[in-house]
Amino acid sequence: MDFSAAPTNDPQLVQRYQELLQDCTQDWRELWLPHGPESDGLPQYRNLIAHHPRILHPDLRARITASNGIGVDPVIVRRSLREALAP
Repeated sequence: MDFSAAPTNDPQLVQRYQELLQDCTQDWRELWLPHGPESDGLPQYRNLIAHHPRILHPDLRARITASNGIGVDPVIVRRSLREALAP
């Protein structure tokens, strides 16, 4: 995602968000390794996903993509978090 290239994004928010995405990816991988797609991992996956939106910036357009100006947070929530546990 090209949010780091958008000139209107606050550089401190960009850095924080990059760190949050890296942390979330690492947490997901740590859960995936022992559980994979098996149902015994669902409580941990749901906990991780439930926690993620609470750490995002309250202004969903605080970070936008450089290519089309869409808010980054809604894209992450819609494309990743909601779909991660879809049946």
